[in-house]
Amino acid sequence: MRLLVRATNGVEETVFRRFVVDNTPPSVAVAGIVNGDELAVNATDLRVDVVDEGGVAEVAYELDGKLIGVVRRAPFSLPWTAGPGAHELRAIATDRAGNKSASDLVVFDVQ
Repeated sequence: MRLLVRATNGVEETVFRRFVVDNTPPSVAVAGIVNGDELAVNATDLRVDVVDEGGVAEVAYELDGKLIGVVRRAPFSLPWTAGPGAHELRAIATDRAGNKSASDLVVFDVQ
């Protein structure tokens, strides 16, 4: 980008600046749980595999359609105590530029 800057004393200067626009969302997938898994009732960490060239700002976890936590530090895992029943888990990653993407929905049972 080329800018023409005029100071209050009337002196003009041309300034060039380069800007990088990041429109690419992060890649995110639930890790450690796959569709059809049967888990035991206990405390565990929900985990993701997340990658973004410009850096990941946060990962939000939704369980059964409700937000259960947001993690803003790598490795982006969330402590969770599994309750019995059928569950659906999704992770939503946001990069430092504000781009978002969601993982595939993972459906599993806790017994």
